[in-house]
Amino acid sequence: MVSWSTVRLMVIFALINNWHMESIDFVLAYTQAPIKTNIFMQPPRVPPEFVITDMPWPGNRFTFVYKLLQNLYGLKDAGQTWCQEFLHKGLIDCGWQQSSIDSC
Repeated sequence: MVSWSTVRLMVIFALINNWHMESIDFVLAYTQAPIKTNIFMQPPRVPPEFVITDMPWPGNRFTFVYKLLQNLYGLKDAGQTWCQEFLHKGLIDCGWQQSSIDSC
């Protein structure tokens, strides 16, 4: 991740020097990183017409909670976790170096 001023500067350099530029988009980026804290969620309420009556439920299914194993969009540290644990580590492993000027 870089600041927008760095992106604009690199685009200007590319235009001046006739460099080829490419971009990449990570689909569902935040959900690729493991979650760092224990977060539990209640299952959503399902309309009666969508409930599978043949499925065995030990007790009341609304007393269950789910423990998240991966990040979800909207969690307060999802973006930071993905950037630090997934993107940064992956780029460093490929031999890239972080700029000391734009450490974003």
